[in-house]
Amino acid sequence: MLVHLIHELVIPNLTQEGYAKADTRAFIDTVRQREPKTTWAYEDITSPAESGLRVPDSMEHMVNDALEIFSGVSPNLKDTWGKISLSWATSCPVRHLACRSFQVFRCLLTTLDQSMLADMLARLSNTIADNTPDIQLFAMEILITLNSIVAELDSNRLEQFPQLFWATVACLNTIHEREFMEVLSLLEKLLDKMNLGDPGMVYTLLSMFPPKWEGKFEGLQALIVKGLRSSFTLDRTLNVFDKLNQLPSNELVGGDSRLLFAVLANLPRFLEALESEDPSPEILTCAASLRDVAESQNHPQLARVMNLYSQQRLKMKPFLTQTATSIKDTYFPEWEVQTLIFMVGLLSNKLPWVKTKTMKLLNELLPHIDMRKPEFAGVGADVISPLLRLLQTDYCQLALEVLDKTISISGGPMDKHVVRMSMGNRTIRKEYERTQTIFGIPDESGWAIPMPAINALTTRNNVHAVFYTCTLPTAEEETLPTPNVQFHMEDYSYGSTLQDRSATMLSDEGRGEVLDEMVLRLDNLDAFFADDSSTTPSGNNYQYTYPASDVDYGNESGETAPQIYDSRVYAILNRSLTRTPSVASLHTSFESSLSQGPMLRDTPPGMVTPTAFTAPPITNTRVPAASRSVSSPIIHTMSRPGEESLSEGDESYSSSEELKRSRSRGYGPPQEPSDQGNGDSSFLLETLLSKVGGSQKPGVGRWMPSGGGKEKEREGRDRSRTDGDRRAQSKPR
Repeated sequence: MLVHLIHELVIPNLTQEGYAKADTRAFIDTVRQREPKTTWAYEDITSPAESGLRVPDSMEHMVNDALEIFSGVSPNLKDTWGKISLSWATSCPVRHLACRSFQVFRCLLTTLDQSMLADMLARLSNTIADNTPDIQLFAMEILITLNSIVAELDSNRLEQFPQLFWATVACLNTIHEREFMEVLSLLEKLLDKMNLGDPGMVYTLLSMFPPKWEGKFEGLQALIVKGLRSSFTLDRTLNVFDKLNQLPSNELVGGDSRLLFAVLANLPRFLEALESEDPSPEILTCAASLRDVAESQNHPQLARVMNLYSQQRLKMKPFLTQTATSIKDTYFPEWEVQTLIFMVGLLSNKLPWVKTKTMKLLNELLPHIDMRKPEFAGVGADVISPLLRLLQTDYCQLALEVLDKTISISGGPMDKHVVRMSMGNRTIRKEYERTQTIFGIPDESGWAIPMPAINALTTRNNVHAVFYTCTLPTAEEETLPTPNVQFHMEDYSYGSTLQDRSATMLSDEGRGEVLDEMVLRLDNLDAFFADDSSTTPSGNNYQYTYPASDVDYGNESGETAPQIYDSRVYAILNRSLTRTPSVASLHTSFESSLSQGPMLRDTPPGMVTPTAFTAPPITNTRVPAASRSVSSPIIHTMSRPGEESLSEGDESYSSSEELKRSRSRGYGPPQEPSDQGNGDSSFLLETLLSKVGGSQKPGVGRWMPSGGGKEKEREGRDRSRTDGDRRAQSKPR
């Protein structure tokens, strides 16, 4: 297709001289020969890189070449292509195409507006924090795209989209490690381009805080603490901590207590650097930054310790002792519980030096923490569950030393479950995904989220709340649901189910299920044509039939399930045949089979039925044949206005002798007195279905025999007509 477009649109407009035509033909040759620089594998959907566009190199090369080739024909192709690719990415139900469309959009990186951002946030609110791997991949493509957009926008342009900041804040609550890692990268870029220390910027962002936000927002630092528990996200989390340490305390960054947790977060790597006796410049700069924050908050003791460390004037043991003492004097007893929970949570990290240095800090801090405080009552083993997990590892001895210093721990109602979670692994996460715990069950890297099901729902709802701020706050728009595009099942499994279905379709036991599925598919066909005009086509004398979905099939009428089935089938066939003049001729042939629409028994006055808007009722004083059983589907007359009803022989199911033989076999209905007030004759739906074959099934009714020839059929109609005339003469009209 691309080569054809180049031949039709580009080559005729190129001059014979110059290099443009030669370059274009060279590009065509590379596409036709499927060279690696213009092709990529179907499975190559993810990129191992952690920065940049993160698309296949061949895709970026091909998109750039295509833009250059078509630039003379369509100068605005880049903007148009970017909008179309983003539209495909946010609305295509095929996951692979949607992900590829996001990658093409990143190669183009055109302008951004509120509607484009709203489309991405709408899809993100339905896919973030999902447990399905394919959905996680799609959510990652959205986050990578948002990351690329933030990297491309300048500071002034970025201020026009405060939704990007709040979407980042909402996604920090995700339960998946890779998503959190990507959001941290996005937050780093925002902190570089947005001055959160500026009161004007803080006011602007707070003014756009989503009104439908769930939970309490306590600042950015409180949301990134979970990243310290994972070896995969530790370094990037500490980098974000360093950026936040350079900002003053406010509603967006955090309160004055953030200094305590910033110090606790950096203490393990401070101790590791002291042990190696070669602190890096980044670590010394971090200690100096913490010193400045402590001085600004008037904490001289803690500032002095950080200053000594930044000047490399402390050894391991003095640093441990002085740091624990300064923390106790500055923040205890108010922050004892939070400090213990924070430090114990670091033990989930996979890195050995994080575990060992954290337990050394706990040995220094635990003597200053009163475990008998009311805040610890009822918590039980949950507060030390990471320590219990270490009892099964090589860190058993260090863990026991820490447990010896806990003095006393009151029991809790969840102790049995906490011990099971501590001794188990991620395989039991599903069982405890809604259990209220402090730490949760860690991954191999140490990543752990308590109550993942609840946190995932909160994340989606908050992203959804940010989506609402991208639209005008009118009452009509607030009631609009978020577009929820469901991916096709074929995108997850390429296997065929025809073999599994064929056995059911060919068996007698599965015939009922096949009929049920036929009804469902016919109902879907009716919904497919529901948007057509209700006007009667020219040359067609049949009136419009209301769709089956608009009809009230209440049980007040005493209507049975087969009658509802017949009503729906009749409505679909009638609407399909009366739709266009080209198929109007088929209507007469179906009239020979469907002689009358379904008649609802004891229909209440005013109830809309499938035949209420077709042909006017035809007065008929004939007494019908014996009534069928309520378990057998029936269809009644469908005739043109002013047209006589069809012959009684064509409407009859079978002769009275055939009816008696059916009852003797158990398939026919019991003898019932005919309704004197209902003069319309009845006909079986099986007569129509028998034309495509069928088999007998108890409880559904007797099917018409397929054999016999034309002579036998003519004799049967004559006998039926004669029997009908005799019955009509035997009773007064």
